Amino acid sequence: MKKLRWIYWDRYPASSFPSNFQPRKLGCLVLIRGQQKELWKGSTTKSEDS
Repeated sequence: MKKLRWIYWDRYPASSFPSNFQPRKLGCLVLIRGQQKELWKGSTTKSEDS
């Protein structure tokens, strides 16, 4: 998933993403009517070199 750029998910069923979910080049994240309390842990800064 390192090259994933865009996620649109209606009613994402979990309260967070899996711990191994670390998209490096994510540009857009749209979560509607989901159960999120926390997106993911770890680095959240965007870097072009990552």
